[in-house]
Amino acid sequence: MPIRSALDAAHEDTLDSIARPGRLRRADERFAITAQARAARSEAGLLEPGDESSVDTGLPQAARRVAREVAVSTNELERSLCTQAPADGLSNTGYCKAFGIVSRLVNVDRFACGIGVPLRPLVAPQAGVQSVSRR
Repeated sequence: MPIRSALDAAHEDTLDSIARPGRLRRADERFAITAQARAARSEAGLLEPGDESSVDTGLPQAARRVAREVAVSTNELERSLCTQAPADGLSNTGYCKAFGIVSRLVNVDRFACGIGVPLRPLVAPQAGVQSVSRR
């Protein structure tokens, strides 16, 4: 099934943007969030096993928990995931950023699974300073 070039480019841009430093997270932390999400989806039987589960950059436990739960429980998320995040050391903004990163990744991955093509590989974290843009 042919994929429109604009859609292909949008998916590529999504993964590239996750690999760049953001306002709150370094690129390696953003990469670790995506790796945690893919590992959780693989463990839940939603994706074929990959090598993302071996990624560990010292991501705070609260961010790991958010990444993993958002990745596998999209229809069953509880409010407590959000309300517990600050108590676990993850700010509300940090929670929203992690949630957004995982949501964007899951959309790209579900599309690939839906049309039966291999997942796009995660883009290696890019060097640079944290962004001040609102991306």
